Order: sequence, then C-alpha cells, then structure tokens
Amino acid sequence: MASATNNEFKLFVPPKREYQSRSEVTLSCHLSPEISAAAMEIRWFKGMDCICLYKNRQVTEGKGYEGRVNLFTQELQRGNVSLQIRDFGSSDFGDYLCQSRPVTKTVRKSSNVGKVFTLRSDRKWKKAERLKMEESVLLIKKALPRVNVSSSGSLFKTAERFIPEVVENNSETENYNLYRFLCPCAGQFQCRITNLVFEMEGKGEVLYRTDSWDPRFLDGIGQMQPAGPLYSIDCFEGSLSHLHLPHCEIQYDENQLVVAHFTGDNTEIIQSLKVTNTHVIISIQGLSLFGLLKKMILYFSPMNAQVLLFYKEMKDKQKRKKLNIHLLPGNVPVKEVEGKQKGSTYFETSSTCQLIPGRRYRPVCDPYVSEPKVGKFERDYGPNYHPTFVVFLPAEEVTLSLLDEDDMEVWEPHQILLTTEKPGNPTETSTFAIEAGAEFVDDHRKELIQRVSSVMEIVDCLHSKNMITTEMYSTIETATPSQKQMRILYGALDSGGNAVKVEFYKVLKKKQCFLVDELEAGPSRA
Repeated sequence: MASATNNEFKLFVPPKREYQSRSEVTLSCHLSPEISAAAMEIRWFKGMDCICLYKNRQVTEGKGYEGRVNLFTQELQRGNVSLQIRDFGSSDFGDYLCQSRPVTKTVRKSSNVGKVFTLRSDRKWKKAERLKMEESVLLIKKALPRVNVSSSGSLFKTAERFIPEVVENNSETENYNLYRFLCPCAGQFQCRITNLVFEMEGKGEVLYRTDSWDPRFLDGIGQMQPAGPLYSIDCFEGSLSHLHLPHCEIQYDENQLVVAHFTGDNTEIIQSLKVTNTHVIISIQGLSLFGLLKKMILYFSPMNAQVLLFYKEMKDKQKRKKLNIHLLPGNVPVKEVEGKQKGSTYFETSSTCQLIPGRRYRPVCDPYVSEPKVGKFERDYGPNYHPTFVVFLPAEEVTLSLLDEDDMEVWEPHQILLTTEKPGNPTETSTFAIEAGAEFVDDHRKELIQRVSSVMEIVDCLHSKNMITTEMYSTIETATPSQKQMRILYGALDSGGNAVKVEFYKVLKKKQCFLVDELEAGPSRA
C-alpha cells in the first residue's frame, strides 16, 4: 500500500513469501488527495525498465510484459493508479517505481488547490539510472499513435474540414450562433467557422457555441487571462475524446497555455497534451464550458490579430457611410462578430496582421479622421465586440491602413470600396431572385447531395408549404443515408420547377447558411 510522507508516497512490495508462482499480483497505489488520474500520464517501472505506460487514455505494455500488466482504468477517475501483474514469477521481484505526471489540477472555489505527487519506492535513483528510465519510456512511446502535424507545426493534415449546421436559436442562445456537427465516423474534424477541431472516436452529434467570459469564472485561478473564446460544447453520444482549441500566440511556452473547464461552481485547469503553432490539444472527459487561458507575463509579445471592417449607410442628408474598424485577436470567429453588427455589411479583405496587446494603434484614412484617433488593442473575446474605431465617410471609397505608436505600418494600405445596393423594380428583383435561386440549386447539385446534413429539417419545411407531397415526404424519410435522401429530394425539385427550387434554396440558406455562403463565394474562399 502507498502511504504519504513529506509530500511523497512510499510504495511497498510485500515480501516474497507472500506470493506463489504464476499468481496475480496488484501493486496498490492511490493519489492523495483523491483526484482523477484519467487524463494523466502514468508510468510504472521495474528497475530502470518501463513496463507499463498510460498516456492519452491508452495502456501500452513494456517489452517482456505484453499481456501481463494492466491498470484499473475504470478506477483512474478515483485516483487509483495501481498496477496489476499476471503470472507473477520469481523474476518479477525487485524495485518498482510509479510516476503520475500531472496533466490536470482541479481548482475548487473557496478551497485549496489539490497537488499531484510523484509516487516512488524507498530506493533512491541515481541520475544515470533516471536517464535510462526515460529512454525506456521513449521506446514505448514510439509505438503510440502520433498526432499528425505538418512540417511547419501547423494544423493536422488528417483533420477533415466541415461547415456546421446553424441550429434555430432559442431564448438561451438568442445572442449566439448555435452550431451542430453530425460526425459520420471516427477521425479529426475541423470547423471552418470556429477552427475548433473535434477528435471523435465514432459517430456522434456535437452541439457547440461561443459564450460570455463571466468575470466570476476567473476568480481563484491566479494570474491568468482569456486567450480565446469561451465555448459551450455538448456531445450526445459521448464519442468526443480530444479537443483542439485555436490559439493566436506567436511566441509562447507550452506551459503558458492551459484550458479552463467550467462545470457549475468548479473550475478544472487542464494542461495541454500538445501545443502546435495553431492549436492547444487536450484530452476531455466531461463536457461543458471550455476556454483557453494564458498565464500573465510582465512583457507583452506580438500575437496574430485581424482587422475587421463593417459599414452601413447613415440615414442623414449627406448619406454618409459609417465604417466600424475592429482590432481583434486572430482566433475570434468572424461570423460571431458579424452577428453583432446588425444592419451592417461585412467588407471582406486580407485582415491578418500582428499586434501587441496593450499597445496603442491608429488608423490612417486621409482626409478623414477616426473616432477615437488612437485606440488600444486588447484581448477582446466578446460578447459585444464593440468597434475599436469609427469613421464617417461622405465618399464610397477610401484607402485605409494601421500604424503603431512609433508610426510603423502594421497593416498595409487597403483600398476600401463601400457600396450599397440600390433597390430595383420589385418585379425585376423577384424574377432575378427566382432565377438565381434555381440556378444555385442546379449548379451545386453534386456538392449539395454530398454535404447537406439534417435533410429532414429541410423536407419538413417544404412539406409544410405544400412544395412536396406526403408520399414523397415518406419516401425521403425512410431512405438512408443522407446522400440518398438528397437524390430523391432532387427528383422532387426537378419535377416541381423553379418555384420549388427557390423555396429549397431559401430554407437551405436559413438552415445551413455557411455552406451556401461557401458555395456562392466559389473556390477562392473555400
């Protein structure tokens, strides 16, 4: 049994006389205080040889111990890291060492932080011996599945990109976009809107959205600040094993970036399994609110940022344009900011730049002057996304750039053309809309058949408007998979004519607007 002494644990192996050859032996070890070890890296050594490694929720046996050693994985949640050895023989006697490397520590409000300790036997290991032990761990790790990272260290080549479905907002989510991803199989999947990557163990449905960073969330977690949006994530079939949260740091230490997991009044600080140039990867158990945090440092370094532009025509005599300029961290989803700019048009341009939090910047848009003239760049993760600068323009064209405190150009000059569509003849507009909607449905037949999810939601809308018959509705409902449903639906669209295709287009634009936007924009934005 393991007992605590001076923040350490002693591991006692019972005397030899207590064992018989070929018996099953358990070396008992527990974490104290009792905290979950499910997301830790656990190592068991016999002498200087690693005989059992638990990492990324996978148990790997050392050479000569294949099929003989295991952990009680169902008990890891309770801090039980005991090792079970089968067919215990005389060659198995010796010194054993257990190391539990912390990946998470739990912070409970109004309570002390629990510590995770290294478990060790009475033997004192020399430096040379510990180096050999590390080498034996590396040999086992070579057999583990590797995270597939490109040569530049950026995102995984195996991550399949997808466009999520936008779910109807309710009273709880009316201020946020609620996204749905129907995962077809195991793998890594990257959301094109948020850049979140979901690592799935199988089929499942994931619902997720951004949320507000409540100041109370940051109580009791020390000198840390938000380094990304706060995400609310639910997976109804429990098949989500790892989460990759996008970051926008340029200079960073892996220890500086952690993930906060909020459940009720509890806050769990999760150390990363890996940090790439673009993402922080964690192993997850429960689901709720996840947010990226960065440890505060005395100096500020540049980070990847973005300059977002929104404009609208003012209802004054001069018919001026109001241009909102947003300086935001690079991992803020554009669609989330766009959702807060009611009545404004997003001007898409090359928005990326590098800015330093806490420093002041000023836009140059001669002969016009911004309000304010100088503004500070902050780590703004919502929920309101107020503009950093506002410029009122009597003209429809302006050249815009951004300078820092030293008048150095940090965002090169961009030609901004602000146009407002003039309302035309209602009949002409209606005719154009019919032709354009039907043309979209025809032109993107192949892509829509392959990529439209939740087909029955669209079919429900068409049936309620008498666009398809009840018999056709039943035929589509009983068909599987979704591609077959779409092929049958296309038969109904073709027979129904342009009016039915336009209605389908309207429903699709409402239910899966990001897919429609991507297809309408063409391959240049995909």
